[in-house]
Amino acid sequence: ATGQRLVAKQYQQDSSDGRDRLATEYRALTFLHGQGCPVPRPVACDGEQQLALYEWIEGEPPGEVAEDDVAQALAFVAQLRSLSSRAEADQMGLASAAALTGEELFAIIDQRLARLADCQQGSLVDSLQQFLGQQLQPCYEQLRAQLAPGRDKEKFQTILSPSDYGFHNSVRRGDGQLIFVDFEYFGFDDPAKLICDFLWHPGMALDHQWRQTFYQGCCRLWPGETLPQRLQLYYPFVGLIWCLICLNEFVDHDRQRRLFAGARVDEEQQQAQLDKSQALFQRLQKDYDHFPYH
Repeated sequence: ATGQRLVAKQYQQDSSDGRDRLATEYRALTFLHGQGCPVPRPVACDGEQQLALYEWIEGEPPGEVAEDDVAQALAFVAQLRSLSSRAEADQMGLASAAALTGEELFAIIDQRLARLADCQQGSLVDSLQQFLGQQLQPCYEQLRAQLAPGRDKEKFQTILSPSDYGFHNSVRRGDGQLIFVDFEYFGFDDPAKLICDFLWHPGMALDHQWRQTFYQGCCRLWPGETLPQRLQLYYPFVGLIWCLICLNEFVDHDRQRRLFAGARVDEEQQQAQLDKSQALFQRLQKDYDHFPYH
């Protein structure tokens, strides 16, 4: 319509993970918006220029999270679960860094550790490698050793997942409705991975009570004992993944992507990310002996 406000999004052409981010996001939003989900309306895209136009969402970042926000986040998960069985969903493929078994979780951690082991430049390398070698990796090995035989190979039903789901990727409209954004990594994943990503994401300063409410609400979407047990299995390993994601500023390829997105990347930022990773790791050490949700 004449006068409508749109937002243009430029995508970096990045073949490192084989994912066409523009095609993934545009396809996801076309499907989800068509099903009445709280996402922006896609308008047009140009694959050659790696550019897409989307509906402009008038609003603000959510700020302090309230009970109704958690209810909206749960409602969207319920929609995603319902839509996962639709025939149109079959074309979505797997989410980025999907983990359908424990083995696939371990592969993600191993790959990220290997990338960080190659980082040998900069004044913070010694601190980085000390943290990884003396704290994070021994914890990871201990957690793997505690697994009952065969549990790492179990599979569960999958769900469509944004793969980076949370209030950090949402806009609150004036009427309080949350619109969720950023679907470059969209696809099928284990619901335990989606839930644990939400619980661990360092981009959200969520009070424990809201994490607990989200956890309980998701468990009600999959009645029975299987999902809570699976969440306890996934929880510490997804926490380790987020500790490692915080260290992306040390990896040259990820540093270039952040620069493309206009993010600041320097030694001070690296130190801040290392501090954030260590703080998450301290939370993980506190949590893995006693699962903090019920």
